[in-house]
Amino acid sequence: MATTQQSNRRSLRPIDRSSMTATFVGYSEWRPTRYSVKDSEGHNYGLFTSHSKASGFADGVQTSLDHDGYVSIKAERDTNFFAWHGDNIGFGDGPAIVILRNEFGHQCLRSVRQALAIAPMIDAYGLGRIVTALRHMASLDELHPDDLAAWREVETEFPVFQRGEVL
Repeated sequence: MATTQQSNRRSLRPIDRSSMTATFVGYSEWRPTRYSVKDSEGHNYGLFTSHSKASGFADGVQTSLDHDGYVSIKAERDTNFFAWHGDNIGFGDGPAIVILRNEFGHQCLRSVRQALAIAPMIDAYGLGRIVTALRHMASLDELHPDDLAAWREVETEFPVFQRGEVL
């Protein structure tokens, strides 16, 4: 038994990695800071694109609260108006549906075309998931014609970067 294991170990050769090319597939996009406004009663007033907008809205909310009520503004990093909640891209006979959740927690259904139209407003993970699924299913020719047409229109806006490539 020991001789069999030793002979197996001798037959394994180190892999020559000098001839291999590494591929790193990635998608990156700058995500702005949003500002959430909440009051002491637990109401969430959503996300604002700037602190000054959030502050102006908070001043209006403050006037409607009791004297002991308060309004808070919190910086939300790497967040956006819609969070990806699921999809069926490449599956089924009809056009795909993308399920998004807005900043208030309400679920909304979008077609691929509609989701790609609001791409800058979707969270980074969700947008990466949508783009990856569209790219993969398009390469397999598994997309519904409507979804494929929508993807082909914006495909160049979502480049794939190779390792070492300058963004």
